[in-house]
Amino acid sequence: MAVGLVPIPNIPVSNAHEWREFFFNIDQSLKGGINVTIVTAKLTGGGVNGSMTFVNGILTAQTQAT
Repeated sequence: MAVGLVPIPNIPVSNAHEWREFFFNIDQSLKGGINVTIVTAKLTGGGVNGSMTFVNGILTAQTQAT
């Protein structure tokens, strides 16, 4: 299950219960781990991008950037 980005709420600190709920929701979504592929930047002008794939929060594949 891919987890989308959760925007940071624009809530004053005085509304602590809303912040608590925000962090609780993030915690719950991370418990199952994250399935995602990220792209890493080229290291040289003529190089190629790399990538890293995570399944349940564990790195399962990597392509080195050049």
